[in-house]
Amino acid sequence: MPLGTLANILTVLLGGALGLLLNRRLPDKFRAIVFQGVGLITLALGAHMVLAATDILPAVISVLLGGVIGVAFDLDRRINRLGDSLKTRLRVRDPRFTEGLVTAFLVF
Repeated sequence: MPLGTLANILTVLLGGALGLLLNRRLPDKFRAIVFQGVGLITLALGAHMVLAATDILPAVISVLLGGVIGVAFDLDRRINRLGDSLKTRLRVRDPRFTEGLVTAFLVF
């Protein structure tokens, strides 16, 4: 496994664990700002990568093909079921756990 992929996996797991541990201790305003900041950086990074691309056609085909595959295999429902199952097994009370997990899957 490449080192970058391993580092990404570890940082996502660490960030997710920290988020679960600190979630209730942080004020709502702080959480909102953090989510907005991460969303803005993700959007900016995506825009930068699209603008830097010399050939946009593979990205367009990938997005369309990914959407078709996702619908064909009902991945949205399956991922939400997985999140709800993990939420039950881990005894997480946060109603937004599954939403956060799905977001992490999509972003990372």
